[in-house]
Amino acid sequence: MNYAVLTFDDGFRNFYTQAFPILQKYGFGATVFLPTG
Repeated sequence: MNYAVLTFDDGFRNFYTQAFPILQKYGFGATVFLPTG
């Protein structure tokens, strides 16, 4: 079995509007790192 880790930095809106629908389509999850300061 192969594994991959998907991470996205900075929590930009385009993650939600562009990447998230593709991830949902294929049943993938991801981690989004948000800046705190």
